[in-house]
Amino acid sequence: MIMGKKTGGIKTLGSLIVAGMLCYASASAFAQGLTVNSATGSPGGSATFSVKLSTGTASIAGTQNDLAFDDINTPIPSMKTCIVTQTQTCNMDSDCPLVTGSSTVHEFCTVRPDCTVNAAGKQAFFSFLPPDCTGTACTGLRAIVVSLDTTQKPTAIADGTTLYSCTSTPLGSTANAYPLTISNASAGDPDGNVVALANNTNGTITIGSALHCACDCDMNGRTSGSEITKAVLILGGARQLTDCPPADSNHDGRVSGSDITRGVLSLGAGTACVPQ
Repeated sequence: MIMGKKTGGIKTLGSLIVAGMLCYASASAFAQGLTVNSATGSPGGSATFSVKLSTGTASIAGTQNDLAFDDINTPIPSMKTCIVTQTQTCNMDSDCPLVTGSSTVHEFCTVRPDCTVNAAGKQAFFSFLPPDCTGTACTGLRAIVVSLDTTQKPTAIADGTTLYSCTSTPLGSTANAYPLTISNASAGDPDGNVVALANNTNGTITIGSALHCACDCDMNGRTSGSEITKAVLILGGARQLTDCPPADSNHDGRVSGSDITRGVLSLGAGTACVPQ
């Protein structure tokens, strides 16, 4: 009898999975947005996450977004670089190259988050939020990425491009999944027209022993049917990944059919669950 009930429950969950995947496919066919690819690390160590652009059917040449992080457990350290030539570190303006067309004025030496533009031919500008913050008062960052061709004209960014990555260190000692939350996301096309970024996906940095069973939303060491349902709702776009970070079992910043399958296997295994 017990086995019969479990089998029936999994069949029902299978129907939910199919429905969720259809909803996801329908939404992703036309929506554009940013996805934070989650990261993991050990207490006292570091973790690097990235942000990817999905263009949908739009032509996008530049993006801007804010991203909030936990300033205590997943801080992003600062670095000093020239404001345009960001690969060059500096202590003062005179350490930076001259501004184009000037024989006396140098680029500004600026403090910014430890983030790096990932795509060739892209320029990026990073700053801490709130403006002029220092240390643990910085709870977010702003990222602006622009794609320019060899003549410095805006050009379209390819769908699926990883725009930038940031490193968090040192990670806190408390094991948990800490959110990376996108807000104020916007974009522009090569002609300067505004493009809406409405399909944005938040991510997490998971520290240490918080690496639990697949779809184990409350991280109690076992996966339940209600947690599978929650994961399916995330897959279909009805809920956010931050509602159940362990639903993203391969830490790619989203929930897929294979993530749900791993959760269902954990459900069937009881306490001997399938790990993330």
